[in-house]
Amino acid sequence: MAYPATFEATVRKLAFIRQGWRPEVAFWCARAAALFGLLSASLILSAFLGPRLVAEWAKLIGKPVGYEGGMRLCLALTMAVSLLAARALGWRRWNLSQRRLWATLAATSGVLMLIFAFDWGSLLQDEYSWIRYPTAAALCGAGLGCMLIAWRNRQPRTRLTVMWMVLALGFHFAWLDEIFQLHEAFGQLLKGVRYPSLATDLVTVGYFAACLLVVAVLWRVLQRSGQGGQTRSHLVAQDSSLARLTRGYLSAAILFGIAQLLDTVDKQIQILLQYIVGRELGAGQNLPGFWYLLSSPRQLCNSVEEILECVAAVLFLFFTWSLLLEMARKLPKRLAGTEGCRQ
Repeated sequence: MAYPATFEATVRKLAFIRQGWRPEVAFWCARAAALFGLLSASLILSAFLGPRLVAEWAKLIGKPVGYEGGMRLCLALTMAVSLLAARALGWRRWNLSQRRLWATLAATSGVLMLIFAFDWGSLLQDEYSWIRYPTAAALCGAGLGCMLIAWRNRQPRTRLTVMWMVLALGFHFAWLDEIFQLHEAFGQLLKGVRYPSLATDLVTVGYFAACLLVVAVLWRVLQRSGQGGQTRSHLVAQDSSLARLTRGYLSAAILFGIAQLLDTVDKQIQILLQYIVGRELGAGQNLPGFWYLLSSPRQLCNSVEEILECVAAVLFLFFTWSLLLEMARKLPKRLAGTEGCRQ
């Protein structure tokens, strides 16, 4: 009897690969291409309009605007154009969850713009920029959400419960690192190493690898928790809430990975662009017109890194609490159904 059961399980896996993975990959590629195109178009528009707005800003205040101010203006314009274009193109087709996600990202952009406007005590690329506060708050909220999900799934204790607790610990470590600069402190311990900055970058890349590993293990644990329709927790593995969670976590992890990539190869990007334009690049060496944003590539890359880390943290927060709220909404229905069966 074991052979037919094994054969049936194998057929199910092959059917999942043929019918599930390929459409999923196509779906992700299409969404990624659309998002990349939208952000690219917004960035190009900002590159055209940004220098003109910077010039008008300089006339208004009666003194030159440095690269940091111009970059902040261009980045704010890019975020605003991207959000407005996304809303105009997709709002009517979006479901309630997608509209909530857009509103969350819009609120995040609003907070970032306030930081752009008022945090002049440090550069955006600095680890002590105000951006670390919303990033840390989002990571802390995601950690609390994972703890609540683990608590709801505490009876009976399964791998799923342990997985949520591991996620909670990871998020809490991440926000403590963001506030207290733990990986920078680790980099200070590596001063004796030949390439200390590279060692610190490798630490953050290691964070990204660990993040992807945790997302992969979480997906596998969630899938196994609902195999055969026998759900041992309040979360049904085949539910749309699980699909949103795994896609959302994976999107946030990839965004975090892009941020770490920018931080790791920023020096190489600057060397390449200096070779292309044939001159030194950096703050105070502003390029004219459309190329203004590329005047200081390392500063731009590190500033965008901080922004992407904040957005990734907000995505973790959003999808964690979306799942938690959906679990809270579905549990009373299941309890009502249980009471009806008992009667």
